Amino acid sequence: GKQSLGADFYVKEHTKPLFRKLELMTVHNLYFYHYINDVGKILKYRTPISLHSLFKFSNRNGKETLVYLPTPSDSFAFRAGKIWNIVCNKLKLTSFTFKSNML
Repeated sequence: GKQSLGADFYVKEHTKPLFRKLELMTVHNLYFYHYINDVGKILKYRTPISLHSLFKFSNRNGKETLVYLPTPSDSFAFRAGKIWNIVCNKLKLTSFTFKSNML
């Protein structure tokens, strides 16, 4: 016969302990990691120039790696600039001499 399993049979499991144990990144963390890695390469190597030209850099001493944010929107320049500035502050990046794998 056909077996019928009720809703109480299915239980959502918490994945956080399993991901931590296996040293896996969540989809959210993978997205953030690749996003900041790509932005870092665009800003460091100035290529592709079409994307690099979207960013305006700070001219304050020790803050040359920070970017001015355009008007808040869903644009790549705004989102990338916002995330980039957060990472720069946390990692204390003051120049573009960092190694790409450091991000």
